[in-house]
Amino acid sequence: MIFLGIIPAGSTDTIAYCLHGTTDIKTCIIHIVLGQTTGLDISSISNDKEILKFYASVVAYGYLGDIAYENDAYRFLGPRRYE
Repeated sequence: MIFLGIIPAGSTDTIAYCLHGTTDIKTCIIHIVLGQTTGLDISSISNDKEILKFYASVVAYGYLGDIAYENDAYRFLGPRRYE
């Protein structure tokens, strides 16, 4: 079994929030250090030599990724671009 620690470092930090219930970096690190675990759908695509793609909760976060991609033209608005 593989364990993966998620520390928020992006603009929405959705995966970190789903796992830890917060986007506060220090709180997330404490959760990781204490060994708290949560199930998450994780998948990868690989060939014989390497992992080509690695992704988590594809259905839920894929939609958010599409929104973020289209809203990138409005980056000057800061977080309000998601509204």
